[in-house]
Amino acid sequence: LGSPGSGKCSRSGGRLLVGQQMELSVGSYLRSLGLGFKSADLNIEGKFGATIRRAVNNAPLSATEPLINSGDNGPDSGNGDNNMVPVDGPAFSIRIAPGAGEIALENGGDGISADYRATSFELVPLVNCNDAPTKKSGPASGSIGNVQFQRFDNKTGACTPITLEINLGPATIKDVVRPDVIEIKPGDDPLGTVVATATLEWKVARFEAGTDGNGAPIMVPRSQKAIDDELQREVVYPDGDPVPLEYCLGTEPQEGSGRLLQAHPTGQEWCVTSDTRVLVDVPGGSGDYILQTIVLDVNGDPKFF
Repeated sequence: LGSPGSGKCSRSGGRLLVGQQMELSVGSYLRSLGLGFKSADLNIEGKFGATIRRAVNNAPLSATEPLINSGDNGPDSGNGDNNMVPVDGPAFSIRIAPGAGEIALENGGDGISADYRATSFELVPLVNCNDAPTKKSGPASGSIGNVQFQRFDNKTGACTPITLEINLGPATIKDVVRPDVIEIKPGDDPLGTVVATATLEWKVARFEAGTDGNGAPIMVPRSQKAIDDELQREVVYPDGDPVPLEYCLGTEPQEGSGRLLQAHPTGQEWCVTSDTRVLVDVPGGSGDYILQTIVLDVNGDPKFF
């Protein structure tokens, strides 16, 4: 892949010339799934002492970088002399251009050889500022409901895509297996400070398995203390111990912009802006549960809830 400017049907056809560049972008369908490039491994051929420049997203092209086989590794040269050029994301687009000579993007060596390596892209969930919320739902039979993460303009600096990992279900925290953990791992934005909210749902059962006076199994009400203990959620930050979630301290205007941002308690990178509980009646009575919805202000890298 390159440019047809030097002729489509000759050996010199299809390469990028100095002043031209190629952009590889995640298409609309993959974007709709919230996916982007974590990294790429590009198979590059070069001619005439070629060098390469590269960039991700809207960043300027890098300084000229040499290719190992830059003199003549075009389609009429030997097998296995292509250059593998790594590109690190996260990104929704990757651009390449020659700094000198001519280059082309390929999908392997010239013919079959032991050095054959295809151009490849690693796709992962990514979110940018003001994207549609990223949503994930827990299993229908479990205690985790819906989880939503939404990112806004950075507190400082321009926005670039960040990775986002959401895991729901059992997890081991400090050697204890917990059944209803929500794990959220947003990446860092190298250009600024991420601002986002997370909305988390749990279904807290009001009944549990028990027995009647004859020893027959029945559903019995849970103690109020057991329910209250479950409703008090905890957070675990990297290399830390579980600590109770705390409420934010209210909004305060950002210096310079006047933008209202949540103030966080000391040591709490995430804090609660609202915690609502709604009683959900289930036919039969013993399946009733409390739907707990917590909205959190994001300012850092939490791990477990």
